[in-house]
Amino acid sequence: MILCDGVELVIGGELHCALRRLRCEEDNLRIWVDALCINQDDVEGRNEQVKVMGRIYQGAERVRIWLGEESGIEARAVQVLGIARKKVDAVKATGIPQRFSNRDEDCMATLN
Repeated sequence: MILCDGVELVIGGELHCALRRLRCEEDNLRIWVDALCINQDDVEGRNEQVKVMGRIYQGAERVRIWLGEESGIEARAVQVLGIARKKVDAVKATGIPQRFSNRDEDCMATLN
């Protein structure tokens, strides 16, 4: 349970972990949490909110993304994202689809 603008809210375990990691006990924390700020049961309203997410994040002073507690594969995941980015950049530059090398495929396979 957390206190948000004077209202007690029941939250899930992942959000609880994220808030404990991000929060500084001495300071207030203004934070956008999709699961709390968007009514997840209202599909139409949720879709409208998703459309403005870019503006919300653009206006942020700092953006942090919670992907969960450490699991031991973070470094490899970042490496895979780097590989994917290079491929996307190459496609944008040349317009030609890019193949993954055997080394890249081996790296990505370690995430399964």
